[in-house]
Order: sequence, then C-alpha cells, then structure tokens
Amino acid sequence: MKKISVLCIVVFLTCIYNCERDDICADTTQTTASLVIETFDVSNRTQIRNVANLRIEGIGNVGPLLVDGMEITNRTSNIILPLRTDVDSTQFILSIDTTLDENGVVNGGNADTITVRYSREDRFVSRACGFSTIFSDVTITLGDEPRDDQWIRSILAENDNQIIEDEDQRHFSIFH
Repeated sequence: MKKISVLCIVVFLTCIYNCERDDICADTTQTTASLVIETFDVSNRTQIRNVANLRIEGIGNVGPLLVDGMEITNRTSNIILPLRTDVDSTQFILSIDTTLDENGVVNGGNADTITVRYSREDRFVSRACGFSTIFSDVTITLGDEPRDDQWIRSILAENDNQIIEDEDQRHFSIFH
C-alpha cells in the first residue's frame, strides 16, 4: 500500500514539474475582446445616460440569439457586445423599454438594429489559450432606414481608426 501511495505522489509531482506555462490559460490572459459602448444624453453629450429595460439580440446565421446576460437589463449605461470572429460584421437588435410577462414573453420595446463592420486579424496567444482576434477599422451603422421613433440618435467612435483589442476603455458612444 505504501508503494502505491509513494508512486502516486511521484507521478503527481512529475506532472506538476513538467507542466509548462503554456499548458494553462490564466483567467487574466487577454483573449478576444468585446465591443464596449457607453450611452450618453443626446442633448448633453458629456452626460452619461442610462437606458431602461435594455434587451440585446445578436443576429446570427441560425437566427436571433440573446447576448449572454442581456435578457433584459434594468438600467445600464455600459453595453458590452461580443463580435463574431468568423465574418467581417455582426448585427444586433438593441431594444429599450422592454418587459417580460409571466410566461417569459417579451412585450413592448423600441428596437433599433445596429451593424458593426470590421477587419479581423488572428493573433496567437499561447498553446492553452489559442488565438485571439483583433478587430480594426471598426464602424457601426444604425439600421437601413431612419425612423422617427429610433431611440438611438447617433453613434460616435472614440478614434478614427477604431481598434478593438481590449475591454479597458470605451470604443463607441451612443447618444439617445
């Protein structure tokens, strides 16, 4: 019995000793960043303004998908959107003033569709983390046809050649 215990300890220590830095992807390792948007008051462009009862749907190949954690967010001024890494654009439906009834059905809301276009560059991070995607020349357009009831009045990039490689700062501002 002692031989088995000693053998297990030796095998365990050997595994730990042979484990390299690239074998584990740390939680702090930056991988593909999401798009960070902050919302502001259209009449006072320096004043942060929350959106009420925000619901976000990502439009994909198979159909609409809810963005993780964004079934309905009561009040927020920060919107974080994951971008697709397999194509050069991602579409979202951003609806405000939405509610859920007792059956979980979405009611009401004022929905605007945005299209995010970009160029992609994959960079190798490590063996454990794989690749991350850097998005450059990022632009956002609002719907196809302007509507009187649009809640989004304008969208402004923080930089001329907007690049998304981290989530430490705002990339775009929405004025409503």
